[in-house]
Amino acid sequence: AAEGIERGVYIRVGTHTRRAQGEVLEELRLLRSRMSYDEESIPECSLDELDTDSLPGDLRSEEALHALGVFRHDTVTGEPVPTRGAVLMLHPAPERFVAEATILINRMRGEQGRQTIESHELSGCIPRQADAAMALLEQWLGRNLERRGARYGPQRWALPLAAVREVVSNALSHRQYSIPGSIKIALYPSRLEVFSPGHFAGPFVPEELGDGTSYIRNRVICHLSRRMGLMEKRGTGIRLVQEHMRDARLVAPRFEEGQLS
Repeated sequence: AAEGIERGVYIRVGTHTRRAQGEVLEELRLLRSRMSYDEESIPECSLDELDTDSLPGDLRSEEALHALGVFRHDTVTGEPVPTRGAVLMLHPAPERFVAEATILINRMRGEQGRQTIESHELSGCIPRQADAAMALLEQWLGRNLERRGARYGPQRWALPLAAVREVVSNALSHRQYSIPGSIKIALYPSRLEVFSPGHFAGPFVPEELGDGTSYIRNRVICHLSRRMGLMEKRGTGIRLVQEHMRDARLVAPRFEEGQLS
């Protein structure tokens, strides 16, 4: 007997086939309609609430904003209505409209994660969260160096900052915002872990990340991020992280899909 849409849709993940459920089905429905989740409008928010002044000057006209997907015209009134991606990128408090669109960032004592030294919840627009997360990580990484008595020059860190920033930006730009849940960042004495809600976007499996293949889950967020200088050009981010780690003679980054341990 036919299983129906809710139980009869399967996706390929690496060498395994699994039944698509919940958020995966919703993402597939949006793809069928040729719309990403962040392109949907949020009628509860007005365009005036967005900080469009943070955009480059040539992107502030109504025509440019519409082309970037910052707003859609209401089908009844014709009025401009912000999209979810624009709210996440340009609203001072996007968590009012998108549940748990925040970062939980912790500095851990020991390798098992049983004791937290310092913890913060970061909110606000995506650029603000990225800057706040990096400020904390730079501070904490510096403390790690001091505690170990390392005498590094001003450009030498326990982890290459360019790689760290790219990982943080990647999590913010490509996470699955349809799933309530914060991005979780944890700095341990010997590693940095970043957990982003949702499964890998599109055709990706962990072992193939960095091969140059690109897939945009959040079109508005990614377009704005690139124009605002928050993201590398399409398809290069993970490869750059791998290169930075290799150049620093550090272990290659590991990417996994699954539950947060």
